[in-house]
Amino acid sequence: MDIRVAAASDRQLLIDALAALVDHIAPQEPYLHRIRSDADPGAWVDTCLADPGGHGLIAERDGAYQACALGRMQDPAIPISGIGQVGHIAMFHVVPAARRHGLARRLCQEMEDFFRHQGAAWVELSYLSTNTEAVATWHALDYQPFRVMARKAL
Repeated sequence: MDIRVAAASDRQLLIDALAALVDHIAPQEPYLHRIRSDADPGAWVDTCLADPGGHGLIAERDGAYQACALGRMQDPAIPISGIGQVGHIAMFHVVPAARRHGLARRLCQEMEDFFRHQGAAWVELSYLSTNTEAVATWHALDYQPFRVMARKAL
């Protein structure tokens, strides 16, 4: 398995990975049935890749996409906490066939190393509480929930 830093030329691959991620979690969250028609996921990918505190990784096996991670430095979830900027993993996707082989751990370690080098003392991310795979993965990687967001349909 090869892991490399994402480049601007990976833009479409990252957009497709984001769509695959949404497709994977949509059955668990009815409100997230698709990416909004007016959304521009490419602009979001561009922002992350162009940010000096941004970082993206692509994992490939024999040239075939297996996983990606995308994140950047930003203010913490609780900005008045005084911990300074944190590394934020904004997108993390592993294709089903590549799961349960340590790839998430490798990608996460490389993202953490990047953020540590940027001066972060903490890394934050979010995942859907109904995504049992994500809950188990992030717990296994020592990420602990510290804030809960709630939603009510009106």
